[in-house]
Amino acid sequence: MATKFLALTCLRGENRGDLLARPHYPSMPKYPKGVAVDVKGTDVKAMFSVTGMTCSACAGSVEKAIKRLPGILEAVVDVLNNRAQVLFYPTLVNEETIREAIEDVGFQATLIEDVINERSSQVCRIQINGISCTSCCCTAKIVLQAIHGVQRIQVALETEEAEVYYDPKILNYSHLLEAMEDIGFQTMLISAGEDVGKIDLKVDGLGAGNSMQIIENSLQTLPGVQAIEIDPELDKISISFKPSMTGPRKFIKAIESAGSENFKALVYPQGKEKETHREDEIKKYRSTFLWSLVFTIPVFLISMVFMYIPVINSQLDTKVVNMLNVGEVLKWMLSTPVQFIIGRRFYTGSYKALRRGSANMDVLIALGTNAAYFYSVYSVLRAAGSPDFEGTDFFETSSMLISIILLGKYLEVMAKGKTSDAIAKLMDLEPETAILLTLDDHGNILKRRRNRQQADTKE
Repeated sequence: MATKFLALTCLRGENRGDLLARPHYPSMPKYPKGVAVDVKGTDVKAMFSVTGMTCSACAGSVEKAIKRLPGILEAVVDVLNNRAQVLFYPTLVNEETIREAIEDVGFQATLIEDVINERSSQVCRIQINGISCTSCCCTAKIVLQAIHGVQRIQVALETEEAEVYYDPKILNYSHLLEAMEDIGFQTMLISAGEDVGKIDLKVDGLGAGNSMQIIENSLQTLPGVQAIEIDPELDKISISFKPSMTGPRKFIKAIESAGSENFKALVYPQGKEKETHREDEIKKYRSTFLWSLVFTIPVFLISMVFMYIPVINSQLDTKVVNMLNVGEVLKWMLSTPVQFIIGRRFYTGSYKALRRGSANMDVLIALGTNAAYFYSVYSVLRAAGSPDFEGTDFFETSSMLISIILLGKYLEVMAKGKTSDAIAKLMDLEPETAILLTLDDHGNILKRRRNRQQADTKE
């Protein structure tokens, strides 16, 4: 009897919830009190898939949890389709905070990415120097994803480049560069702006007569073309365009069909800016490694070789002050430039990593070499102040570690350079003859074009 009464009560409650109007909650503040924020025109929309809602009371709980957050402009919950649409100010709240608020009231929430792509978006390409493994790529990706306003990231280890899509209303590319430099990577901006492609075409006979004006007029009629730059001395045309609307094939077709002249267009060979940068990096590491050898080899000889030569060992064992001998003074003097001048890059990388609360390989190198160096300094000073203290120094350990690591870095950049050359040569292995097929809806060949010089042939 009690079970029947309880079931009837639950049934009445459920029917009552369906009949009553949807609960209304007082509107929450759009931004925290006392904070003057200019949010006009910066609101964005996000859609969430919410699972676990069974009635209007559940929808009301989700809506109330969302509206409690600062920066929420509007929240609409659809219990039938398990969706929640939120209009908010991205300067005060983000999608992750909204999703966590929904899950805090007992429901599973997932952000629907299609709505994010409707916002204004810009793309930024960054050259990141110092990425040496997949762990570095993951670190760079995690740091960039943590920046509010970043929508999508692609990091390529082979080219040491990152392509970042972000909301220009929230941040700009300088924030991305600073975030990478804060964790120890050297960055360089390749391009920034809207999702715009750029291609260089070589056109034979470009400087003859009024051909430049004819070609420019033909290209400007194509949708998606944003800017055209013509260099008649190099027979080169640079075209900026939106990839979603047009592409290189249409440019070549428009150029070759422009006017009465028989123009021929090809993709312009790329420059060697990246090769120059790679060569400069190899020279830099080679020079640093060679300078480290200048100081490290004498320290190694004094510590490991000269001690077995009685004549030289007796000279090095000559006491300077108390138990401090000539050999220890020489090793101290030679290892100090290696530790603090040649190895300065490791201190810089360690500081940037520790400032962000993380640790990388630079931190490990700095800790290991500093432990050996400063213990050796303590041992030398203790020997200089005591007539009977016989300590052991490890100056050769710190200097040799830094030199060996620099050798590894030098070999690494050389290997990357060879890999880049191999990739470039592989990309150059394009066939001299290509056939472009035009198909109908049923897969039948309608038109065939070979090498752009021959006329179209019907099939």
